[in-house]
Amino acid sequence: MVQIHVKQSEERQFLYECSATQSVDIIIRDVVSIHNLQMRIQYLYIEGEQLSLYGPAKPDDNGERPDTEEEDASSSSKIRGPFHNKDHSGKRTGDACNPKCAETLRRILSEAEAYVSKNQVLQKIPLELDILEDHILNIKGAVVICYPMGLPNYDPVQQLLSGTFKGEETFDPDTAQLWWAGKELMRNKKLCDHAGKNEKTKKLDDDEDGLYMNASWAKPKSTKSKFQGLSVIRYG
Repeated sequence: MVQIHVKQSEERQFLYECSATQSVDIIIRDVVSIHNLQMRIQYLYIEGEQLSLYGPAKPDDNGERPDTEEEDASSSSKIRGPFHNKDHSGKRTGDACNPKCAETLRRILSEAEAYVSKNQVLQKIPLELDILEDHILNIKGAVVICYPMGLPNYDPVQQLLSGTFKGEETFDPDTAQLWWAGKELMRNKKLCDHAGKNEKTKKLDDDEDGLYMNASWAKPKSTKSKFQGLSVIRYG
């Protein structure tokens, strides 16, 4: 088996394991899917904690932070829930859920965040698509328990869970490219066609060789400046 170390930044990196005879096209699609799910979970960890503390997001069509003073004046007569917790940033309604449910949500978020942590690389544990998807489902279930009436479409947690969130760091599996040793890995070939079939452990020089992923990169020199990190292919 082959382990591919994909590194976008210090906090966003992971190992992917596959056969040396696996097609590059499948590898690209798997790596992109894992990357996108890892990103979603990391954002869910941040936004989900805020949701558990301060309730759903407020509408913000202009992309600006609501004026908290005006909001307080206009909502002073509104009936607040039993677990109201004012969000001083003004981004969320303050209608928090039951504390026990919130604690469960935070625990599930922490478990998911730990799975996608860079510590998995240090422990040489590759990420798996089905486990990532299970974590997303677990978070979704916990959110439903906390807020059975659902979240508004503009809430970041709802967007992340539904897959409608489109960040700049999201990659397209149809157009992404992998680069290794200064060359693009062609989709119609197998990994071993590029990296060989040597089953001994091999580590590439991070200053010269790497595996790169992006939807629009065409030259390895430009990828090094944009991807913020190199990757390693290990056999073993």
